[in-house]
Amino acid sequence: MPQITLKMDRLLRRSSGADATGLEATPVTIWEGESILDLVRRLAAEDAVFRNDIHDAKHQMIETNIVVALNGCVVNPNERSSTILRDGDEVIFISMYYGG
Repeated sequence: MPQITLKMDRLLRRSSGADATGLEATPVTIWEGESILDLVRRLAAEDAVFRNDIHDAKHQMIETNIVVALNGCVVNPNERSSTILRDGDEVIFISMYYGG
């Protein structure tokens, strides 16, 4: 089965209760023809971080404060549902936050 490497920034990792140091790589099996949004929807059914912090269930999209990078390039929010994942891809979820 094809797999990707999934990473999350420290803020998201902290909300999962995991060690919040660095970007830990997690292998994830993907389905044939699965888009980034499809992956997030599937993982939201299984994982609290995706369900609570990444997936916007009301609008069936990725939260607007989440940046998604695919193989080092930021994915346009309008293209997350059409960007198909491939074996060996690296997907990083980064939480944008504000402060001062």
